[in-house]
Amino acid sequence: MVRQRASFLICVLIAGGLAVEPGPLLGQAELVISIGKLMPAPGWALAERRLLALNAEGVALWASKYLDENGFLRGAANFGIEDGPDDAVESIRNWPLAHALGGPESIIEQWDRAWEGHLDQYTKAKDPSTELAKEGMYYKEFPTSYDWEHTGEGLGPFYWYGLSRPTGDIDIVEARPTDAKPWLSRTAGAGSPLHKQYKVCLQVVAVASIPENYESRLTELFARQFKRLRLLVPDPYDLALSKLARNLDIDMDDVKHLASACNLDLDVLQDRYRRELRPIIIGPLNRHDQTLQLWIDAIGEQRRGPPGSSGP
Repeated sequence: MVRQRASFLICVLIAGGLAVEPGPLLGQAELVISIGKLMPAPGWALAERRLLALNAEGVALWASKYLDENGFLRGAANFGIEDGPDDAVESIRNWPLAHALGGPESIIEQWDRAWEGHLDQYTKAKDPSTELAKEGMYYKEFPTSYDWEHTGEGLGPFYWYGLSRPTGDIDIVEARPTDAKPWLSRTAGAGSPLHKQYKVCLQVVAVASIPENYESRLTELFARQFKRLRLLVPDPYDLALSKLARNLDIDMDDVKHLASACNLDLDVLQDRYRRELRPIIIGPLNRHDQTLQLWIDAIGEQRRGPPGSSGP
């Protein structure tokens, strides 16, 4: 997953209070703006950062009080428009906005935990007295029946999630037939008409370091929805390990997000690496070993939460 961080970079420049030296006036032959030195961050910027930090503290307090170890909401799961699933998650509706504005990563991590937990909780919860909910209040992560007003209220927290986790491209590791890759790049790659229209492009991965038996664990998306197309995605452990060799900051962020959203078992991650990736990965094995350990330490720290918190 590639995240577009241009808005965050702009915020950093503004909050940094950069001094700008005067240049030619607009309308002259050339306009030059020279950035000569840094200035102390203005008070309003520091106050905004403090407010975002307080949002994270409030999120952590809410999660510690109202979520159990599975991310389930404490209390009975009810069905109906007066106290149903839509009301259960309205409280977390604005968390992605706080994160997208520059709030700490812990905000969206707790959102993931609450959102994914409630999907699981209300899929398993049943109301025998109601025909539409006797087999579960959610079906395929969607309410079995509501009017659109209350369905929209329940989906409110999800609407803003794309601001925190935007995707700029979709990586393609393999395609069948193999000569389809150049066509895919021309048709939907960077700069193509489809990319310009939908703001998402396909990116063919030239070399992928992915566990040896990943094909046996592929999951099909939108099965039987297309006549001539099948989309298959790797399981979360294979996806995480595919980022090991590059290990940019964004890769670390993605792995931590996977660990939170999918509740990765770190023993499984290590075993998959030792058995299926380490024997075939290119590059110094010592460096890859250290990278994996760095990931595990970072995930452990993330799960413990900030000092003084009870953690997930």
